[in-house]
Amino acid sequence: MRLPLFSQLEVFGKISDSLKRSGVTSVWGIAGVGKSTLVRDRYYARMQECSFAGKFAYVDVPDPFDLVEFSRLLLLDFHRCDLEAMEAAAIGIIQGQDPIQGCREILRQDGYLVIIDGLQFTYDWDLIETVFLSPITTESIIVVITTEESIAKHCVKQQVDRVINIKCLEDDVANSAFEQTIDPKELASLRGKVDLAKLVVRCGGLLKVVSAIGKVSGSFLEHMNDDFMFKLETDPRFHCLNGLLSWMHSYFDACSDLVKPCIFYLSVFPASSKIRQWRLVRRWIAEGYSSNRPGCTARENAQKRLSELAELSIIQQASSKGNWQVNSFFREYIISRPMEDNLVFALDGRCSPNTQRAGQHLTIMTDWHRDQTVFESIDLARLRSLTVFGTWCSFFISDKMKRLRVLDLEDVIGVTNGDIEQIFVELLSLKFISLRGCRYISRLPDALGGLRQLQTLDVRFTSIVKLPSAIIKLHKLQYIRAGAIVLPDEDWKSASTEDEVEARDSSISSGRPAVPTCTENGIAESPAQATTSQEAQHRPMLPKVGRLASKLSHTWSFCGSKPRKEVQHHNGGVGVPVGIESLTALHTVGVVNVNASGGEAFLKHLAKLTQLLKLRVCGINKKNWQLLCCALSDHGHLESLSVQFDEDCLDDSFRPPKTLKSLKLYGPMTGLPEVTMKVLVNLIKLDLEMTITSPDDMQLFLKDKLPRHDILNRLCIKVQGDKAVNFSSSEFKYGDWSGCFRPRVVKIDCSSKLEVTFGVNIMKSAEVLIIQCSEGSFFRVSGGHDGLSHLYHLKTVWLKGSYSQEQRQHLQELVDRHSNEMGNGSVRRTG
Repeated sequence: MRLPLFSQLEVFGKISDSLKRSGVTSVWGIAGVGKSTLVRDRYYARMQECSFAGKFAYVDVPDPFDLVEFSRLLLLDFHRCDLEAMEAAAIGIIQGQDPIQGCREILRQDGYLVIIDGLQFTYDWDLIETVFLSPITTESIIVVITTEESIAKHCVKQQVDRVINIKCLEDDVANSAFEQTIDPKELASLRGKVDLAKLVVRCGGLLKVVSAIGKVSGSFLEHMNDDFMFKLETDPRFHCLNGLLSWMHSYFDACSDLVKPCIFYLSVFPASSKIRQWRLVRRWIAEGYSSNRPGCTARENAQKRLSELAELSIIQQASSKGNWQVNSFFREYIISRPMEDNLVFALDGRCSPNTQRAGQHLTIMTDWHRDQTVFESIDLARLRSLTVFGTWCSFFISDKMKRLRVLDLEDVIGVTNGDIEQIFVELLSLKFISLRGCRYISRLPDALGGLRQLQTLDVRFTSIVKLPSAIIKLHKLQYIRAGAIVLPDEDWKSASTEDEVEARDSSISSGRPAVPTCTENGIAESPAQATTSQEAQHRPMLPKVGRLASKLSHTWSFCGSKPRKEVQHHNGGVGVPVGIESLTALHTVGVVNVNASGGEAFLKHLAKLTQLLKLRVCGINKKNWQLLCCALSDHGHLESLSVQFDEDCLDDSFRPPKTLKSLKLYGPMTGLPEVTMKVLVNLIKLDLEMTITSPDDMQLFLKDKLPRHDILNRLCIKVQGDKAVNFSSSEFKYGDWSGCFRPRVVKIDCSSKLEVTFGVNIMKSAEVLIIQCSEGSFFRVSGGHDGLSHLYHLKTVWLKGSYSQEQRQHLQELVDRHSNEMGNGSVRRTG
C-alpha cells in the first residue's frame, strides 16, 4: 500500500536524516503503528542513492534473542545484493564458520548502514554494542527500532535529539490509508451500509490494523463494528495481528497492581477524546488510585502513573501540552476484557434492561437513548463514579448513590441550578465534582457546605460569578477552578495548538468531530453554534486538519457588523467569601476577582494559604496592586501565577517567588519590570499581553527583561494607531532574537489600519495565529502570496471580530498557499 503522507512528512524527514547521520538513532512507537514500514521505505530509498558506498543490512531481532542467530541474519543481509557472496556466507556458516566473527570484520570497516528492528531489552542492546560496536566507526550509521521509549533512550545514551517517536495516524490519515488498502469496488459497496469512519477510528491509528481490516472482504466488514476486538482475536482472517495482540496481552500482564486499575479507568472517556491532565489526576486522587506517600504527594504519584501509561503507549500526549489521548485500539481492548477485570461500564446506543450491568464506574455516553427504566435497573449502590456526556436527565441522580465519590458533568447540556441543589443534598460522599462548561449554572447552593469530603470543585466556564460562604466549611478542599464564560477576546489565553482550547473542546463531550458546518447563506458555524445547545456556544473550535487549518470564523460577529454580546461584560473571575483563607489544604485557586466583594480580604490573608501551588487572579488595579505584591512575597511554593490587569500598574514592586515555573500577565501593559523578571530563573512558560504604538516598543518591552527568550509561550500584541510592523530578525536589532524568540501562540489585536510582515526567524515557531479585528479596522499581511511562508510550524489561522470579505479572502489565499507549501493541499475552511 502507499504510505499516508499527510502527518508523516515531518517524521519522514527525520528518518531520512537519521539514515545519513553517523552514530546510533532510535525509532520507537506502539506496536503496529508503522515504524518498520516507514523506516524500511526510507532504507530502500537510501540504498538507491549513489552517494553512499558502504554496506547495508536490515535485520529483525530474533525472539528470544540469540547472538549467534542475530549474527547469522545480519551477515546474510550484508550480502543480499551479491547472491554469490550470500551463498558463500551461508555455506561457510553451515560448515562451522563463526557468523559473529564475520559480522565483526564488516562492522570494523568504515561506512555501513544497519537497521536493527524489534529490539525488546536493553540487555540485548548492551550485548550487541559490546560485541560489535566497541568502538563504533566514524562513518557508520545504525538505526534501532523498538516499542519502548526507555529502550530507545538507552540505545542512544539518553540523547533525546537522536530519538524519533512514531505516533499513531490521525483519523483522517488513517481513513486515507484504509481507502488505499481496500478494493475500490468493495469500498463503494460498503458506503452507506457500514460506518467506516467509526471502524477506522477503532483501529487506533495503527497502520498494521488499518491495513489488515482493509484486506478482508467487504461482506465481512458489514458486521465488523459488532464485537470488533473479539473478531480480531478469534477470526483467522486476522492472523497477521497475532503478534500485535500477543504483545498487548504481555503488556497488560506486566502492569503492576497499582497501574492496572488506572488503565481500565481510562475507558470512562469516549474514544478519540482529549483528556486534560488535571481532570484525570484529580479523579484518580478522589478514587483512591493515588494517595500521599512518604516523600511524594498524591498529585506527584498520579503524574508518575501518567508517565508509566505513556511509556506503555496506552496513552499519548495530544499535540496540545497537558492533554492526553487514550489509544482507541487499547481502549477497545480494555472494554473487551471480562467485568471482573474492568469495573467500568457504559450506557450507549440502545440498551436493554435485561442486560446485566454492574460495576463501580458508570459512563453515560452521548448516543445513549435516555431510558429511565434501563437506568433504574442498574445496581446504583455500588457506584463510585458517574460521568455523563451529552444531555442531562434529572433521573441520573438517585438517593441510592451513597458511595459516589466522583461526579463529572463537564460540558453536559441541560444541567440546572435545581439539579445542583439535589446533587448537593443527596451525594454527601463526593470528593470530586466538575460542572465545567455547564453554562447555565449561575450559583452554588448553601448545601455545598454539606460536602465535607470534597477535594475538587471545578466550575470553570459557567455563569457563576460568586462562590457561596458555605464553601469555607470544606476543610478538605484542595482544588478550586472557577470563572465565568470566557469572553470573545480572551480565547488566545487558552489556545495552544490547532486542537486545543483548554477545557472547551466540544468533541470530547459530544463525540462529534470538530468539523464546521455551513448555514444556507454560507456563513460558517462551529459545531457548538450548529447544535441546539446554548451551553456549547462559548467553546470556539480550532479544527485540526493535516498540516494547517483555517479558522476564518464569524463566531463573534458578521462582516461589517458590531460584535455580538454573548454575556454581560466582566473580567471572567469569581468573588470569594471572607474566610476562604481558612481552607489551608488549598493548592489551586482561580480565577479570583479581587476587585469584587471579598477580594481585598482575600489578598490580605493570602499568605495563610501556605500550600498554594497555583493562583489565578483578575481585577488588578492601582488600588489593590500593592496588596497582591505583598501577598506574593510570602509564598515559597507557588509554581504558577496568572494575573489579569484592569489598569497598567505593573512595576518593580512585583516580586513573585523564584519558585514560579509559569507566569501569565494579561491586560493593558506597556512594559516589564526588568529586575523582577530576571530573578525568575525557574520560569519555563510565559504568556504575555503587550500594547505597542511602534515596532520599537516591542523590542524595548522585551529587550534584556526575560531570563530566557525561549520561555515565551503565548503573545498578544495590541497595536495602537495606523502602523506597518515588520516581525523579522533584520528589524529586531537588539540581542540574538533569531533562535530564541519562539511564541507558539500569537494574537494580533488590530484596532485601526495595520500591515504586518512575518519575516525570517522571529515568529517561525508560531503554531496558532489569531487576528482580532475591531470595527472599522483593516488588517493585511504583506509579502504577497508568500506572506505566511516564514511561519514554518503554523497549524491554525483564526480571523475574528469585524472584518470585510476582502480581508477574509486575502487571508484565505495565504492559508491555501502555505498549506500547499507544507505538502497538504486539503484545507478545511470554516468561513
